[in-house]
Amino acid sequence: MEVTSTFKETYAEPGTVKQRAATYFFGTTNIDVPPNGALTKTVTCTPPAPMSLQTMFGHQHRRGTGVSVDFIPGKSGAAERIYETKLWEGPPISTFEGGRTLGVGDAIKVTCDWQNDSPTRLGYPHEM
Repeated sequence: MEVTSTFKETYAEPGTVKQRAATYFFGTTNIDVPPNGALTKTVTCTPPAPMSLQTMFGHQHRRGTGVSVDFIPGKSGAAERIYETKLWEGPPISTFEGGRTLGVGDAIKVTCDWQNDSPTRLGYPHEM
């Protein structure tokens, strides 16, 4: 297989950038799945500044059995499921048309599940 790739970068004029795009990680690296055991880990994150989610996808390695994400608005506190997958390989990508706004009072709750069928403990970075 032969692959060719290119990348073009254009700098904006100073003072003209009104919105930045970046990757943001919601989750934990504090993973310790016992030998021949299972683990479910939940972490709740609040954004450091208002942001707009455009896309979202889960990321696990081969022992991952599920990722779910709930949006918890700061005022009502009623959780809303905005993402879920059982696929560690090729998880679906969710797109939020027009963006999903998160304020500093809102939260994202991420729950991940693992099944370790090996005789050794499993942790980050071998699993995420």
